[in-house]
Amino acid sequence: MQKKILILLLFLPMLLGAQQRELGSQHTTKTTIPPQKKIVIQSFPLRFLREGDHTSFSARIANLSDRELSGQASLELIDPVTHASVDGWFENVFPVQYFTAVAGKGTLVNFPIQIPFGYNRPLAWRIKATTQDNGSSDSEQNIVAILPTRMMVTETLPFIIRNDSARQFEFTHLFRDSSETLTHESLTVEYTANPFWMAVLALPSLMEYPYECADQVFNRLFANALAVHIISTHPELGETFNEWRKDSMHTQSNTGVNELKQIILQETPWVLEAGNETEQRAQLAKRFDPNAITTAINESINTLQQFQLPSGGLSWFRGGPADRHITNYVMTGIGRLAHANELPAEISFSGNMLAYLDDQLSADYQKLLAGKADMEQQHLDNAAIEYLYMRSFFPEKKITDSVAYHYFYQQATRFWTGQNLYNRAVLGIVFLRNGDAHLAAEKVLPSILNEAIVDRDHHMYWKKSYTQSWYESPVEFQCMMTSFGAELNHVFRRDAPDRIIADMDKFSPWPWPFPNKKVNNWGTPASTADVCYLMLPTRGLTERGGEATIRLGATTFHTGDEPTVAATGYFKKRIEGSKVLPEMGHISVIPTASTAPNPVAYGNVYWQYFENINRIDSTSINVPLSVRKELYISRNTKKGKTLVPVVNAGDLKVGDLLVTRLWITATRDVDYTSVKDAHPATAEPVDMSSGYHQQGGIGYYGETSDASTQYFIDHLVKGTYRLEYSSRITRKGTFSAGLATIQCMYAPQFTGHSEETSIVVE
Repeated sequence: MQKKILILLLFLPMLLGAQQRELGSQHTTKTTIPPQKKIVIQSFPLRFLREGDHTSFSARIANLSDRELSGQASLELIDPVTHASVDGWFENVFPVQYFTAVAGKGTLVNFPIQIPFGYNRPLAWRIKATTQDNGSSDSEQNIVAILPTRMMVTETLPFIIRNDSARQFEFTHLFRDSSETLTHESLTVEYTANPFWMAVLALPSLMEYPYECADQVFNRLFANALAVHIISTHPELGETFNEWRKDSMHTQSNTGVNELKQIILQETPWVLEAGNETEQRAQLAKRFDPNAITTAINESINTLQQFQLPSGGLSWFRGGPADRHITNYVMTGIGRLAHANELPAEISFSGNMLAYLDDQLSADYQKLLAGKADMEQQHLDNAAIEYLYMRSFFPEKKITDSVAYHYFYQQATRFWTGQNLYNRAVLGIVFLRNGDAHLAAEKVLPSILNEAIVDRDHHMYWKKSYTQSWYESPVEFQCMMTSFGAELNHVFRRDAPDRIIADMDKFSPWPWPFPNKKVNNWGTPASTADVCYLMLPTRGLTERGGEATIRLGATTFHTGDEPTVAATGYFKKRIEGSKVLPEMGHISVIPTASTAPNPVAYGNVYWQYFENINRIDSTSINVPLSVRKELYISRNTKKGKTLVPVVNAGDLKVGDLLVTRLWITATRDVDYTSVKDAHPATAEPVDMSSGYHQQGGIGYYGETSDASTQYFIDHLVKGTYRLEYSSRITRKGTFSAGLATIQCMYAPQFTGHSEETSIVVE
């Protein structure tokens, strides 16, 4: 305080002198200093609300004057995409209210609203107060995320046509569905004779994956490395992206994405697709900005290093134990980039990762010796196979325990026949890189082709698509098949017999990615990364194909008349939910006669809609995961703290401590499980910190965001477990209690959920 007074005294003469000079000047300029505001609004905003919630927008109007003030307060609700008023949607029946505030104090205003079903995007709001006497006013505005209580469902209709034939397709569920609770989100059609653009457009999904686990941080690096490759090998695309970035300077996105980006990425990712073509081009151009790519690569490398433990292994989430599979996955990805000369920077700590994986294989070998195992019998497991594949990318790196390596490699050459098709393809690549081309081409290749099926269009596929996991993963499976075929071509084509060349040519990668595409990606980050890795380095991105007329019911598009990406012929059109009609399920694709080099065109129609969870068609998959959610009120009694079940409406009051208890059941061992519990909009979690914890007999990484609490469990042993956390009730109204879901992160078809309920706070 003394220091501040001293500084003021030092400057006081200067200030007084300046004032005297101003007063003495003949050309004095009058400066009007506005008086202090007479009223100030302080709102109590929510970060999110859910469909069906019934609550109020509240604000305090503070009277800063020395006399009583009266006036009007108003609430405006606006769709930030269209800038249209949506007051009627939200039953804002009292948009204008009168207030009176005594001098020096404040008063509250409340605007009741009902969140409608079918509004699943940000909502802009503005509260304004104006006094009656002198028109003094103040306002406050912001954006709140509106989240669904229903499930988003994506149905896909892929198609492949030749340039000389028209085809008709039926999206049967779309034109036959009669559900009263279903609401359309969008209908999207894409068409191209150059499918590599589908991979380009999938890269942002890897760059912005919202969860901070080691493999996804690496996939961010992986996607940006492929972006570097695209720009360097196709400079004309770099120029196109520059033009789009210039256009974006004159176009301001009106979706509120920047303000709510994290919650949108995690809870409502479809909102990011709702912009017009100009906004979408601008967003894509930003992902391919060389400066942004360099920054993102450096950030990913620095972040990835934070997952490394003293052993050299990486944890799945920071704070957890070293994870052999995740470390192997990341090291394999580094090897892939290096093998294709696309590694953007040296990853200095990768040597320690490699040493850790060497040590793990050595430990496996020593365990067999210590257990006096019969070393002539099969001891080849998935961990050894994925290690041998990873190690094949680094032949120049010294192996810590060459005896262990050679033992398991010899195991592979002897016992590969007992492996599934995926592992056979993996080992086929390993054999090729270790000089055993004869084994790969004469033995492994025919064994894989013997189980293949060739359809009428001469496309090859397999009935079963298991990888090294206990579940099927068609995209990763087909990617490995194609990788094996590419490796055979690279190593063996020049000297191979004609019959083997004919066999290798059967490994065409098309059309297998398209039936499995999910609008902007291939279901999981690992699958998307596999497809992008295979697609992008091998073909030209500027090969233009033919055009087509596409009819969705009575709605017609001609691809040549619509904006296309960089004149490549890629066409995409999104029809917003309010304009989707059942008749659009009748689809015709009529190609225009073309001399384009590619005689085949590929396309997809994606129908996205919201439906009550109990109305969604059940799957025949035997899901080994389930979750049950219970809500309790924490009460202080004579016996101490007691948990009282939330049963009746009105049990909860503002200020109560709500305890959420999740019961998790696994009927078999499952790896890499995510448990996500959606918060009621009125509940503010007590602990917002993230980190690795032990609770209920399991280790997990816990992360609490605005709208949900999520647990990432690297290994869930068969059994039943309990997790719980506490929240504080902050607002009156009726709120969705939120669904709890459990899902195998890398096999999203295995998922379970709790029942849908609501809570009433009085």
